[in-house]
Amino acid sequence: MAINIKDPEADRMVREAAARRKQPITDLIKDAVRALEAEDARAKQERYDRIMAATRRVQEAFAADPLDYDPHAYSEELNDDVLRDNGLFDLLGEPPRGVREDPK
Repeated sequence: MAINIKDPEADRMVREAAARRKQPITDLIKDAVRALEAEDARAKQERYDRIMAATRRVQEAFAADPLDYDPHAYSEELNDDVLRDNGLFDLLGEPPRGVREDPK
């Protein structure tokens, strides 16, 4: 199967890597795509873990005082007051959609 990579530098890099590894170019490309997909999955999992940690902290804050229960805090967009009060903007890395950070 002929591989036609239009970018000459990319073509050279792929052919050299395939020659070094003594693999067909298609196998090399498949391995590279699998590695990129695994890296993307790890990054998504790390972000999910950070968001779940923030969600647990919000839920624990409400569990400590049931009178402060706010059902909207569990929605997709976490209550910005709760996030701000508990310092969770830093944990998320960015404010949720629709939430503006306080100007400093």
